Amino acid sequence: MSRHERGSDQSLLTWSGPDQVRAPRSGQSVSHSIVSRLFLALLVLAGKAHAGIVEDVRLAIAKNNFTLASSIVQDYEAQHGDTPELSEAISWIGRAALASQQLDLAEKYAQQSQSLVTAQLKSRSLDSDSHLPLALGAALEVQAQVLTKRGEKQEAIALLEKSLQSYGNTSIRARLQKNLNLLTLVGRAAPALQADRYLPGPRIALAATKGLPVLLFFWPTGAETASTRHPSWRRCGPSSEQKASES
Repeated sequence: MSRHERGSDQSLLTWSGPDQVRAPRSGQSVSHSIVSRLFLALLVLAGKAHAGIVEDVRLAIAKNNFTLASSIVQDYEAQHGDTPELSEAISWIGRAALASQQLDLAEKYAQQSQSLVTAQLKSRSLDSDSHLPLALGAALEVQAQVLTKRGEKQEAIALLEKSLQSYGNTSIRARLQKNLNLLTLVGRAAPALQADRYLPGPRIALAATKGLPVLLFFWPTGAETASTRHPSWRRCGPSSEQKASES
């Protein structure tokens, strides 16, 4: 038995049973399961409208459009509040501002990102969500680099050392240590290397190369060789390139 939604003359859809929805004017039938699938698909798309906040912000800053990036962040925050994704998105604006030498803007967004992460860490661990360590690591890195560019190297070192004390047992430890090494090791003698495995060839202590130009390159097992990954090394000459690929 048929039932009309808005009267027999003005019905938009006619219910003809549990499996059919009929459009009376065109006479076309649509399977209930298809309608359900389309509806669910629309819900998924609507839910993902802001799921790509990080990607949206990165696209904006790739065009050097900081105004658009800021607007995207504000719209997202108004609808979703402070989330790990928001923290990472803001950290990307800080990175981009640093790359374009806008130090004040970089510092502003880096500090904002750090503050958002810190607030969320009151109820969760840093590594409980992948967006949080990415945001905090970038925020601290940007702030340290801003301080360095302003000639405040010691303040940058202090920031990284303090951060290592706070987050030394988390996934951002290596990132913080890397940035600290860049500030404290540049211009100094390279530390002695300790390794259990060596590629074929003689083992040469760094101390034995004193007075000679030495290039150290670290790469993970299975990665490209040094000469393949850095063609610019060829400018050093064939002999240097061969030595680099063999060492």
